[in-house]
Amino acid sequence: MIINGVLSDKIEGGAQSGNNLFHSFSEFNINTGRGVYFTNPTDVTNIFTRVTGANLSNINGILGVEGNANLFLMNPNGIIFGYGWRRNYNDNNWKR
Repeated sequence: MIINGVLSDKIEGGAQSGNNLFHSFSEFNINTGRGVYFTNPTDVTNIFTRVTGANLSNINGILGVEGNANLFLMNPNGIIFGYGWRRNYNDNNWKR
């Protein structure tokens, strides 16, 4: 799917509890020239994305949110934000 002119994957669903939305992945990477966008229902304030596998995450493309939720990306093995990475959502919603 093309989102904002970039070939991207749209992440939908997840488990909602109150105003929080939870996603869990065994691996999470974004290749150069690609995008990943999380969708959120209007009543979601926070999107928590955890990586449970043994590998670190390489983010080399666009990481975005379709909506106004805060995005939390967690990987206990580490996250590398490569040269080509960008975020595509409100700066106030970026949590490190």
